[in-house]
Amino acid sequence: MRNTTHLQTCICLPCDRLDDNFKHVIETMIRKRWKGFCQERIGYVVDTLDNTCQILSQKIIDHGIWQLCIRFQAHTLLPEIGYQVEAVVHLITSFGIFLHYQEYVRIIIPEYLLEGKWTFQKQFSHQVYRNMRDPSKVIGLHDTLLIKMIDIRFERNDFSCIAQLVDPPPPLKNEIF
Repeated sequence: MRNTTHLQTCICLPCDRLDDNFKHVIETMIRKRWKGFCQERIGYVVDTLDNTCQILSQKIIDHGIWQLCIRFQAHTLLPEIGYQVEAVVHLITSFGIFLHYQEYVRIIIPEYLLEGKWTFQKQFSHQVYRNMRDPSKVIGLHDTLLIKMIDIRFERNDFSCIAQLVDPPPPLKNEIF
């Protein structure tokens, strides 16, 4: 799900910015422009890597403005079906549980995937899902859940993921043979 990839971009800089510090200026501009960017083919750009900028071409385009075409490396996050992650509960409704993974990926566990095991309840000012077999087990806001991606859709420069809860493995027995 997490990768390192090469990306390219063009940046325009005034000639007076091309001093000893211009590499830092370029890296800062790339980071601001690309962090959080999402594309179906590469996923989310989580961060750009320092000291990986390579100038592919440069030219003066207008009155002392340099256009630099740059190649750089970035950490990307591409959701995949079948991938298991720990995600944080962001919102609980009667429609399901909404989660975030790595601040970018939006995930829902729809109510129909919780039926039979979990039931929606309102408790005072907040909402929870309560386990039907063991009522002491509750899923609440900001809980971290182990989930498995079962469907992924890309629309409007963002991914929407559908997941299901991963049942914890049965406890190990301490048997001596």
